[in-house]
Amino acid sequence: MTIKELIMQLVYPRVCPVCGEVLPWSISGSVEQAKADPYICRDCLKKIKIVTGTRCLKCSKPIESEEEEYCHDCAGRTNYFEEGRALWLHDGYARKIIYALKFSGIRDNADFIGYEMARRLGPWLMERRADALLPVPLHRSKQRSRGFNQAQLIAASLAKWMGIMYGYRIPIDSGMLVRTVRTKPQKDLDPRYRFNNIRGAFEADDTAAGRRICLVDDIYTTGSTINEAARTLKRAGAEKVFFITANIGI
Repeated sequence: MTIKELIMQLVYPRVCPVCGEVLPWSISGSVEQAKADPYICRDCLKKIKIVTGTRCLKCSKPIESEEEEYCHDCAGRTNYFEEGRALWLHDGYARKIIYALKFSGIRDNADFIGYEMARRLGPWLMERRADALLPVPLHRSKQRSRGFNQAQLIAASLAKWMGIMYGYRIPIDSGMLVRTVRTKPQKDLDPRYRFNNIRGAFEADDTAAGRRICLVDDIYTTGSTINEAARTLKRAGAEKVFFITANIGI
């Protein structure tokens, strides 16, 4: 642990994102930390709903019937991404963790999300042989008002923990894709209008050509944003586009 990290833990001790209890000191960036659930109480971790059971073969959204291959959203459109995985269901404590990051700036939650992504979804990510993590960008005015891009923070933690847990080094390429249109928040729109709202909102440069890219985001609902980002990257020459997200709507 560095002197800076020691001072930060003394002044701003890490607390559980569910119950708010102060957590024991952790050894940052170590294999020991990767085995110790350093970001949350063990009992609270059990309260978060992970994605299990029968899932859509494209987006991993839970589906009721084992006879169906795709969810309603993926079955009803052209999908430009190959496939994706989600960590938690967007409900209860998982929603609380995301909203505390996005709207209250609790950045430890991004560290926790990236850690859990690596722990639970790291093998899946390695099997896809992605050569870059690409946080879904915010429009510059929105990022300026918020002060950060939550997807960028999650991607940074994911990349760090992929290296610690598996020795798998994957770079973050934030400049490959930009959001050129400030759209209305997708969560405020009826699913029927989300496609048109996000259409044409991104631009990709030629560094996407031939790449195997994994988009990183905080919440996946209908998938309109991820799909438009993937469409833009494919038009710029990307070979494959996957995604990984913290929460998925049901």
